[in-house]
Amino acid sequence: MSTSGGLFEALRCLPAAHARCLWEAFGGARSRWDDWLNASGAIEWLVHGNALGNNLRGYEHWLKQPTTVEVRDQIEKDLHRSCGGENLSLDALRRVLCAHAGRNPQLGYTQGLNFIVVKFLETSSSSRQGHFPCTSGVSIEAETFWLLCAVTERLLPEHFEPSLIGVRTDTLVLDELLRAHPVLGDLPSIFEPLGLDLAIFTPQWFMLLFSDTL
Repeated sequence: MSTSGGLFEALRCLPAAHARCLWEAFGGARSRWDDWLNASGAIEWLVHGNALGNNLRGYEHWLKQPTTVEVRDQIEKDLHRSCGGENLSLDALRRVLCAHAGRNPQLGYTQGLNFIVVKFLETSSSSRQGHFPCTSGVSIEAETFWLLCAVTERLLPEHFEPSLIGVRTDTLVLDELLRAHPVLGDLPSIFEPLGLDLAIFTPQWFMLLFSDTL
Protein backbone atom coordinates (compact mmCIF):
# COMPACT_ATOMS: atom_id res chain seq x y z
CA MET A 1 0.00 0.00 0.00
CA SER A 2 1.34 3.44 -0.86
CA THR A 3 2.18 5.94 1.86
CA SER A 4 -0.70 8.18 0.83
CA GLY A 5 -3.06 5.19 0.68
CA GLY A 6 -2.02 4.14 4.18
CA LEU A 7 -2.56 7.67 5.43
CA PHE A 8 -6.04 7.78 3.92
CA GLU A 9 -6.98 4.47 5.57
CA ALA A 10 -5.64 5.70 8.91
CA LEU A 11 -7.62 8.91 8.66
CA ARG A 12 -10.82 6.95 8.13
CA CYS A 13 -10.37 5.37 11.55
CA LEU A 14 -9.95 8.64 13.44
CA PRO A 15 -12.49 11.10 14.81
CA ALA A 16 -13.20 13.79 12.23
CA ALA A 17 -11.44 16.57 14.16
CA HIS A 18 -8.22 14.52 14.37
CA ALA A 19 -8.48 13.48 10.73
CA ARG A 20 -8.71 17.13 9.66
CA CYS A 21 -5.63 18.10 11.69
CA LEU A 22 -3.51 15.24 10.37
CA TRP A 23 -4.59 15.79 6.76
CA GLU A 24 -3.58 19.45 7.00
CA ALA A 25 -0.34 18.60 8.82
CA PHE A 26 0.67 16.24 6.01
CA GLY A 27 0.03 18.92 3.41
CA GLY A 28 -3.30 17.67 2.13
CA ALA A 29 -4.67 19.62 -0.83
CA ARG A 30 -7.19 22.23 0.21
CA SER A 31 -9.95 24.12 -1.55
CA ARG A 32 -12.64 26.59 -0.63
CA TRP A 33 -15.10 23.69 -0.45
CA ASP A 34 -12.85 21.80 1.98
CA ASP A 35 -12.67 24.91 4.12
CA TRP A 36 -16.47 25.24 4.18
CA LEU A 37 -16.93 21.59 5.16
CA ASN A 38 -14.31 21.95 7.86
CA ALA A 39 -15.35 25.26 9.39
CA SER A 40 -19.06 24.40 9.44
CA GLY A 41 -18.58 21.04 11.12
CA ALA A 42 -20.29 19.26 8.21
CA ILE A 43 -17.16 17.16 7.71
CA GLU A 44 -17.86 15.39 11.01
CA TRP A 45 -21.28 14.19 9.82
CA LEU A 46 -19.79 13.16 6.47
CA VAL A 47 -16.97 11.15 8.01
CA HIS A 48 -19.04 9.31 10.56
CA GLY A 49 -22.25 9.05 8.56
CA ASN A 50 -20.88 8.13 5.15
CA ALA A 51 -17.17 7.53 4.72
CA LEU A 52 -16.83 5.04 7.55
CA GLY A 53 -19.59 2.86 6.18
CA ASN A 54 -21.93 3.76 9.03
CA ASN A 55 -24.75 4.89 6.80
CA LEU A 56 -27.33 5.10 9.59
CA ARG A 57 -29.31 8.27 8.99
CA GLY A 58 -27.02 9.29 6.16
CA TYR A 59 -28.05 11.33 3.14
CA GLU A 60 -29.88 8.41 1.52
CA HIS A 61 -31.92 7.91 4.68
CA TRP A 62 -33.14 11.51 4.73
CA LEU A 63 -33.77 11.45 1.00
CA LYS A 64 -36.38 8.75 1.59
CA GLN A 65 -38.26 10.65 4.30
CA PRO A 66 -41.74 11.91 3.38
CA THR A 67 -42.43 15.60 2.86
CA THR A 68 -45.75 17.41 2.56
CA VAL A 69 -47.36 18.25 -0.75
CA GLU A 70 -47.06 21.95 0.10
CA VAL A 71 -43.30 21.65 0.62
CA ARG A 72 -42.78 19.71 -2.62
CA ASP A 73 -44.90 22.17 -4.58
CA GLN A 74 -42.94 25.15 -3.24
CA ILE A 75 -39.64 23.48 -4.06
CA GLU A 76 -40.82 22.77 -7.60
CA LYS A 77 -41.87 26.40 -8.08
CA ASP A 78 -38.46 27.64 -6.97
CA LEU A 79 -36.32 25.21 -8.95
CA HIS A 80 -36.38 27.26 -12.16
CA ARG A 81 -35.91 30.52 -10.25
CA SER A 82 -32.60 29.36 -8.83
CA CYS A 83 -30.44 30.94 -11.55
CA GLY A 84 -27.75 28.30 -11.53
CA GLY A 85 -25.23 27.77 -14.30
CA GLU A 86 -25.94 25.65 -17.36
CA ASN A 87 -24.34 22.64 -15.67
CA LEU A 88 -26.60 22.81 -12.63
CA SER A 89 -28.69 19.67 -12.17
CA LEU A 90 -32.22 20.59 -11.16
CA ASP A 91 -32.69 16.97 -10.08
CA ALA A 92 -29.77 17.29 -7.66
CA LEU A 93 -31.15 20.58 -6.37
CA ARG A 94 -34.58 19.00 -5.87
CA ARG A 95 -33.17 15.97 -4.05
CA VAL A 96 -31.03 18.02 -1.64
CA LEU A 97 -33.90 20.36 -0.77
CA CYS A 98 -36.35 17.47 -0.29
CA ALA A 99 -33.87 15.54 1.87
CA HIS A 100 -33.30 18.63 4.01
CA ALA A 101 -37.07 19.11 4.39
CA GLY A 102 -37.38 15.44 5.36
CA ARG A 103 -34.74 15.87 8.07
CA ASN A 104 -36.25 19.17 9.27
CA PRO A 105 -40.04 18.80 9.02
CA GLN A 106 -40.57 21.67 11.45
CA LEU A 107 -38.80 23.95 8.99
CA GLY A 108 -39.82 22.25 5.77
CA TYR A 109 -38.69 24.52 2.96
CA THR A 110 -37.95 28.22 3.18
CA GLN A 111 -37.51 30.38 0.10
CA GLY A 112 -33.85 31.21 -0.23
CA LEU A 113 -32.55 27.75 0.59
CA ASN A 114 -32.57 27.02 -3.13
CA PHE A 115 -30.02 29.79 -3.79
CA ILE A 116 -27.78 28.50 -1.01
CA VAL A 117 -27.87 24.96 -2.39
CA VAL A 118 -27.11 26.23 -5.91
CA LYS A 119 -24.02 27.99 -4.59
CA PHE A 120 -22.95 24.88 -2.68
CA LEU A 121 -23.46 22.55 -5.65
CA GLU A 122 -21.54 24.83 -7.99
CA THR A 123 -18.67 25.31 -5.53
CA SER A 124 -18.45 21.61 -4.75
CA SER A 125 -18.47 20.67 -8.44
CA SER A 126 -15.62 23.07 -9.20
CA SER A 127 -13.57 21.98 -6.16
CA ARG A 128 -13.53 18.20 -6.49
CA GLN A 129 -9.74 18.19 -6.49
CA GLY A 130 -8.32 18.35 -3.00
CA HIS A 131 -11.24 16.87 -1.08
CA PHE A 132 -10.63 15.40 2.33
CA PRO A 133 -9.55 11.78 1.81
CA CYS A 134 -11.98 10.65 4.51
CA THR A 135 -14.90 11.77 2.31
CA SER A 136 -13.66 9.98 -0.79
CA GLY A 137 -16.57 8.42 -2.62
CA VAL A 138 -19.16 10.66 -1.00
CA SER A 139 -21.38 12.32 -3.58
CA ILE A 140 -21.52 16.04 -4.22
CA GLU A 141 -25.17 15.91 -3.20
CA ALA A 142 -24.36 14.33 0.17
CA GLU A 143 -21.70 16.94 0.89
CA THR A 144 -24.06 19.72 -0.11
CA PHE A 145 -26.85 18.25 2.02
CA TRP A 146 -24.73 18.04 5.17
CA LEU A 147 -23.32 21.52 4.66
CA LEU A 148 -26.86 22.88 4.32
CA CYS A 149 -27.84 21.04 7.51
CA ALA A 150 -24.84 22.55 9.29
CA VAL A 151 -26.00 26.03 8.27
CA THR A 152 -29.65 25.62 9.27
CA GLU A 153 -29.14 23.44 12.35
CA ARG A 154 -25.75 24.42 13.78
CA LEU A 155 -24.63 27.81 12.51
CA LEU A 156 -27.78 29.86 11.89
CA PRO A 157 -30.70 27.85 13.32
CA GLU A 158 -32.83 30.91 14.11
CA HIS A 159 -32.39 32.60 10.74
CA PHE A 160 -34.84 30.32 8.98
CA GLU A 161 -37.61 30.20 11.57
CA PRO A 162 -40.92 31.89 10.64
CA SER A 163 -40.22 34.68 13.14
CA LEU A 164 -36.76 35.35 11.58
CA ILE A 165 -35.53 36.09 15.11
CA GLY A 166 -31.94 35.37 14.11
CA VAL A 167 -32.08 37.78 11.16
CA ARG A 168 -33.74 40.47 13.29
CA THR A 169 -31.12 40.08 16.02
CA ASP A 170 -28.21 40.24 13.57
CA THR A 171 -29.78 43.30 11.93
CA LEU A 172 -29.74 45.11 15.28
CA VAL A 173 -26.13 44.06 15.82
CA LEU A 174 -25.15 45.31 12.36
CA ASP A 175 -26.88 48.62 13.05
CA GLU A 176 -24.90 49.06 16.28
CA LEU A 177 -21.65 48.16 14.54
CA LEU A 178 -22.34 50.68 11.78
CA ARG A 179 -23.05 53.45 14.27
CA ALA A 180 -19.79 52.71 16.10
CA HIS A 181 -17.70 52.45 12.93
CA PRO A 182 -15.21 55.34 12.48
CA VAL A 183 -15.87 55.60 8.73
CA LEU A 184 -19.40 54.23 8.23
CA GLY A 185 -20.92 55.68 11.38
CA ASP A 186 -22.85 58.36 9.45
CA LEU A 187 -24.75 55.86 7.29
CA PRO A 188 -27.66 55.29 9.72
CA SER A 189 -28.27 59.03 10.00
CA ILE A 190 -28.28 59.26 6.19
CA PHE A 191 -30.66 56.32 5.82
CA GLU A 192 -33.20 57.44 8.42
CA PRO A 193 -34.44 60.65 6.71
CA LEU A 194 -34.88 58.65 3.52
CA GLY A 195 -37.00 56.08 5.29
CA LEU A 196 -34.45 53.37 4.63
CA ASP A 197 -34.05 50.64 7.21
CA LEU A 198 -31.36 48.00 7.29
CA ALA A 199 -34.13 45.44 7.72
CA ILE A 200 -35.02 46.04 4.06
CA PHE A 201 -31.70 44.54 2.97
CA THR A 202 -30.51 42.21 5.71
CA PRO A 203 -32.94 39.28 5.28
CA GLN A 204 -31.63 38.69 1.78
CA TRP A 205 -28.03 39.16 2.89
CA PHE A 206 -28.18 36.94 5.96
CA MET A 207 -30.59 34.23 4.78
CA LEU A 208 -28.83 33.76 1.44
CA LEU A 209 -25.38 33.95 3.08
CA PHE A 210 -24.53 36.83 0.72
CA SER A 211 -24.55 34.28 -2.13
CA ASP A 212 -26.28 36.74 -4.48
CA THR A 213 -24.17 39.76 -3.55
CA LEU A 214 -20.58 38.51 -3.24
